Amino acid sequence: MHIRTLLIAGVLALVACASSRRGASTVAGTQTIAQLSGDIEAQLIHGTAVSSHSVGAGVMDAWGALPAVYDSLRVPIAVVDTVNMRLGTGAFQPSRIGGKRLSRYLDCGRGMTGANADTYGVTISLVTWVSEQSGGGTQVHTAIQASAKARDVNSYPVNCSSKGVLEMEIAELVAEVLRNQR
Repeated sequence: MHIRTLLIAGVLALVACASSRRGASTVAGTQTIAQLSGDIEAQLIHGTAVSSHSVGAGVMDAWGALPAVYDSLRVPIAVVDTVNMRLGTGAFQPSRIGGKRLSRYLDCGRGMTGANADTYGVTISLVTWVSEQSGGGTQVHTAIQASAKARDVNSYPVNCSSKGVLEMEIAELVAEVLRNQR
């Protein structure tokens, strides 16, 4: 329980440092690790991957779509910050996200039986927030922190890294929810 509390607090603190309601801004303590295309950027905030994707919608509309997106992925909502437009899970232990294997989204290493993300007990904290882009539109930012631990032996958890797929799917689902509302 103590580890979960620290994990939740750590992700929320990092996201608080990373978020801004203004247009594009630099984040203290971040490092851009990949410019994937003109509107997609991946950052590393003290070990937590943050991925940002543009959606052609207003910030309030994108914020309003996030609960439906989390619901469609079957991800529990534990944190709702309406002031900073953040939605998060806290620490949870899924076996799948949106009906898909965790190895689609996370790299936790491999063992003799395959991807650790699919065979270990995985704890994930997920936070998504929206911000206005300086030229119009909205950025959907998602931070994921995850670790995995073998289920059948007493071992230390291993850190997992995001493959960037879940972050992209969240942004795509925001756009899809908004299209379906029109």
